[in-house]
Amino acid sequence: VAGKWRLIEKISNGGFGVVYRAVNVFDNTIYAVKVERELMQKDSALRNELRVYNNILRSDPNSSGTGIARIFHYGHVDKDYRALVMQRLGPSLEDLFQYCGRSFSLKTVLMLGEQMIQRLEYLHVRNIIHQDIKPENFMMGLANGVDGAIVYIADFGLSKDFESTPPFPHKSTAPQLPQGTTRYCSVKAHRGHLQSYRDDLECLGYVLIYFLRGGRLPWCGLRNGRPTMTDEEHARAVMQIKMSISVQKLCEGLPEEFARYFEHICALRYGEVPRYAYLRGLFWELYRSRGYAQDNVYDWSI
Repeated sequence: VAGKWRLIEKISNGGFGVVYRAVNVFDNTIYAVKVERELMQKDSALRNELRVYNNILRSDPNSSGTGIARIFHYGHVDKDYRALVMQRLGPSLEDLFQYCGRSFSLKTVLMLGEQMIQRLEYLHVRNIIHQDIKPENFMMGLANGVDGAIVYIADFGLSKDFESTPPFPHKSTAPQLPQGTTRYCSVKAHRGHLQSYRDDLECLGYVLIYFLRGGRLPWCGLRNGRPTMTDEEHARAVMQIKMSISVQKLCEGLPEEFARYFEHICALRYGEVPRYAYLRGLFWELYRSRGYAQDNVYDWSI
């Protein structure tokens, strides 16, 4: 890539391309490289991701340390592929969740949750809506590095700029499939509404409950015994459960702070700015009340 990086091995496959581990041929430093086949210019997830990174860089030139990966190069590998060279990160939260036997302690979830809210606030202040919040899109820094305890937010392929005055912000386009990942996406996304700050935080709430309940959400397992269920039918069934379930039922058996988190999110209107400090404070006060040490020791570190 650009005569400077050599692809070593495939790290992961995604819906929008492939991620490789790469080495700088001049100093042997390891990087990550996202590669996408150049088919549709307009709908390029990689090009959209670069746009988001550039917006962040313009607003915050010293963005290192904020949980946003650094970008080093964007260009064509050959005439059929484009590549984005970026900072190498550690495993995703989904990888670590699997490593820990699909079980995270409350302490770990609270530490993650506080940082994840910070990452979303950082994006939202810059009018960026992520639109695909899920465990796979949050990654830890390298375990042996200075950022080993830092949560990074990644994959901006579906991200968009917030529209403060859209023509019909609440009009449903009745999509066959929601924007984002069905398991975690917001009710508004299911209904085809334009998404705003509240939607990213709603998705994050589902992710945290997923971690606390051993990988289970009330709408998981709907395909069991129904092998012919289409993706569209599955998405509609998930939406119906999300729309009908109460906050109390969703958060049953969990510390009350999680219900208060959802109550705040559900009360927000389109474009209304969440009280990020309040949401972080819910988790911090719960963390403190349980007497957990402020040691940055996660379940996978023990």
